[in-house]
Amino acid sequence: MLSRRAWSWGGLALAFALVLSFAGGALAQPDGGTTPSPTLDELVKAARDSGATILIDGRTQPAATAGSPGTAASPSAALESAVAVRHGLAQTISRIPEIPGAIGHAVLTARGDGSAGWLWLAIPLTLIALAVGSIVGWLVWRWASRVLASLEARAEAVPAPRTSYAMLRTLLAMAAAAAFLLSGIAVIVVFVPTPGPARATAAIILVAITAYRITIALMTAVFMPSRPTIRLLPVDDATAARMLRAFKVMAATGFAFFGLALWTNEIGVDERSTDALQILASAVPITLLCIWLIIHRRVITAMIRGTSPRPNTFRKFLGSIWAFIVLGYLVIAGAAHISQVVTTNNPHAGPLLAPILAAIVGLSIYGACVIVLSRRFAALENTLRATIRPADALAAADDAPLPPAPPGEAPLAAAPPSGPTEAEVEPLLVWQARWHALFRRLAGLAAIVVAIVVLVVSLGVLKLDHDLTQTLGYVVILFAVWGVYDAMRTWIDGRMRDEMPAVGHGDSEDGMGPGSSRLATLLPLLRNILIAAMFTLMLTIALAAMGVNVAPLFAGAGVLGLAIGFGAQTLIRDVFSGAFFLADDAFRKGEFIDVGGVMGAVEKISIRSFQLRHQNGPLHTIPFGEIKQLTNYSRDWVVMKLPLRIPYGTDVERVRKLIKKLGQELLEDPECGPLFLAPLKSQGVIEMEDSAMIIRVKFMTKPGDQFVVRRHVYTRIGELFDREGIQFAHRYVTVRIDPPDAPADQQQAAAAAAEQILNQEEEQRRA
Repeated sequence: MLSRRAWSWGGLALAFALVLSFAGGALAQPDGGTTPSPTLDELVKAARDSGATILIDGRTQPAATAGSPGTAASPSAALESAVAVRHGLAQTISRIPEIPGAIGHAVLTARGDGSAGWLWLAIPLTLIALAVGSIVGWLVWRWASRVLASLEARAEAVPAPRTSYAMLRTLLAMAAAAAFLLSGIAVIVVFVPTPGPARATAAIILVAITAYRITIALMTAVFMPSRPTIRLLPVDDATAARMLRAFKVMAATGFAFFGLALWTNEIGVDERSTDALQILASAVPITLLCIWLIIHRRVITAMIRGTSPRPNTFRKFLGSIWAFIVLGYLVIAGAAHISQVVTTNNPHAGPLLAPILAAIVGLSIYGACVIVLSRRFAALENTLRATIRPADALAAADDAPLPPAPPGEAPLAAAPPSGPTEAEVEPLLVWQARWHALFRRLAGLAAIVVAIVVLVVSLGVLKLDHDLTQTLGYVVILFAVWGVYDAMRTWIDGRMRDEMPAVGHGDSEDGMGPGSSRLATLLPLLRNILIAAMFTLMLTIALAAMGVNVAPLFAGAGVLGLAIGFGAQTLIRDVFSGAFFLADDAFRKGEFIDVGGVMGAVEKISIRSFQLRHQNGPLHTIPFGEIKQLTNYSRDWVVMKLPLRIPYGTDVERVRKLIKKLGQELLEDPECGPLFLAPLKSQGVIEMEDSAMIIRVKFMTKPGDQFVVRRHVYTRIGELFDREGIQFAHRYVTVRIDPPDAPADQQQAAAAAAEQILNQEEEQRRA
């Protein structure tokens, strides 16, 4: 491991040395290049030496107000600024071919003696510092590797193993990099205690290599090319290794230019040459990063869309536009930084580094929250599972012999085993998972908010003053409101799922099921009201944060509500009627009701209307204010009565006893017995027809179960009558034909008349 890392760091140092050797040709001929331009102080000194009188006005110019003529806000000032940037950029770029000569001149004049001999001190000092730092860093990383191996070995027992491993590996890699840097700096200070170009050169190389190591540690923790089980990203090994390898090349090139820019500034290279190197240090890494993103755009798009075959709309939208946003921002931020380099004396890399810093802070906060929440909820789940009463303990408790009772006392009863059963603990575990998901969502939202705050502060959009404090106050309030809304939504959705009837319970071909509970009926309305209230509150807070006076808005809303109340009386009637119907618990979602001849199961309830789904498919929408009478077929219990036709001469009492016995057998049936509220019994003869006696049987069940029980009752009665020799009566009509030898057409007419009578009786019976 030491040799591989030494080669990596040595390669980076070699790349930096190769860039430095770019000035080698100028060291031998320092006068061949262009001399740096004289500074203002030198010009003033030369003028005074020649006898001229120089007056310098030290008064500061007042800040121009926005919109005044000649300010940056005016079009002419903007055009002049653009021309100045273009002119400065052209001058700076023209200095790039002269950078070697400028570096050579700075190397010779760094110590003021016109000699580059200090390089012979800087090179061995750098090598010694690299060697000592590498050894110390390797020792720290060797210890860290054992810690990581221990964590990976027990990954199944660790909550959030991938996040825990990635964050711990990043922290340990940063610790190894810090050990490398501190030990190397200590060596430099020990060997060269006084400041100078040699010490600055060695220190800059150490800083550049340390920054490279930290960057690669962050990316390695994300890609993990050799450990797919703990990789954060959903990519294969080859793709992860290829992306990480390309990123290493890009990072090495970028930090080499970064170190060269720092080094030239330390040894005193002229301002234009230093600006040119700063432009290269920005343009080259941005160009390489854009190329890296373009090459791997399909992989990144797939990661954004996720592994679901049907990603949500936001993921699909973000996956289609992320490249334009990121590449556009990199180009604009790079252009802004380059314009600052050529126009100001103190450019800052905020536009370039702010998104990286914000992403690191946000991901770190989210990762830490994920680890803490996973550990917390895993501990609660283990505690709940540890209290479950095992099934074999119940059986052992039932079979265990009881101790003899004392003389004169009642026998001892078996004490039930302590602890809840698995069926009692399972709902608690389900709710633990729901709250865990809620807190992870809030942690993600908090991380995004913090990252945005870091971004805007780093970009200079908000200053660290009272305005930032006030803005953060509004942000905290909005976050708290959203947290309350998300918690209420989680509770409502969870209770709605808990209140749903079991699969298969109450299903019927006529749609007359038992319906949902009253809580499940009211919770969707409460959820909609909560959404409206929360978003109204958040909108009000946002408007107040932007300086809008919200008091007139509330007054206007009151006047508008009054106008709507006068102009939409039917709407108001529907809303209030619905509130009273729901308060009376007249119907619930899923119940089968009849509203003035319109029948169906309640499918949806809104503020002013509800929808009924007929068993044949049509959907009826009925305003609450139109309800005059409502019949509910799905409340509490239902009695089903079944007519049976038996021929005259059948022993009715015997049939009654057989039906009663069958009712007791059905109660003991494991499939349909639990569905009975009252057993099957006979009501005797209820009607006498020309061809049969009509006896009726009845039973009581919960709404929706009567159709399942009916099928069982018909099947068992058929089997019973067949076994006991009882026949069902068929419908027939006796037709007398006089004379008996009437023509065939008269006999057919009589048969048709009899058939018509039977059809009429059947229609009357069904009606």
